[in-house]
Amino acid sequence: MDARSQAVLELPEIRVSLARETGFEGGRVLAETLEPSPDPVVVAGRQSDTAEAIGLLERRAAPRTTGAHDVRGAARRAARGGVLL
Repeated sequence: MDARSQAVLELPEIRVSLARETGFEGGRVLAETLEPSPDPVVVAGRQSDTAEAIGLLERRAAPRTTGAHDVRGAARRAARGGVLL
């Protein structure tokens, strides 16, 4: 999607708003770099994720993220055959 279309749809503002809702650095980076996709399979997956999240919110059953933390370092260590502590 071209920059003008993203601006008209206020995508930069949506990214900032989404990034504010994240719990740690990894989620913030993902939110800030989120891009629309022309791939119907990707779009369908994202729509399904969104529908599931809305359903949880409507039932007031949103998952608690208290205690969630960034595991990217541990994942990199594990990928290199390191031991996870």
